[in-house]
Amino acid sequence: MKNDRTGNYVILGAKTGKLLLKMLEGFVDAGSVDNFIVEQENKARLQKTQRDVKLSQSFLETKNELRKVEEISAVELNVYM
Repeated sequence: MKNDRTGNYVILGAKTGKLLLKMLEGFVDAGSVDNFIVEQENKARLQKTQRDVKLSQSFLETKNELRKVEEISAVELNVYM
């Protein structure tokens, strides 16, 4: 795709698109793009997990359970949930 000076993008033909990709390979390493995407996915997953643990901890506190989630056995957690 390229900007057509109106702020819109147009799809390039196969030959032009391949040429543009070949030119861009010198600027951006495809592996680094893949690594960036994986890092962002891992970051998002970590943030979600931390949020979920915090919510679980808050829920347990409403049940007068003051131990950390990781200190409670699975059997006990099942009773709370």
